[in-house]
Amino acid sequence: MIGNVLKPDGTVHIEQQVGNMRYDLTTGQVETVVPAAGATNLVFGADGH
Repeated sequence: MIGNVLKPDGTVHIEQQVGNMRYDLTTGQVETVVPAAGATNLVFGADGH
């Protein structure tokens, strides 16, 4: 799934999610996505945040 994501700083990034990994195609960053209750996901970057 490729989608546009509005970040907290107001920028728009293009991201692709494969399994539990989310790739930011704009910056090259990779995040881990952990499903939580309902439609909520926990997202962790390389620095653990």
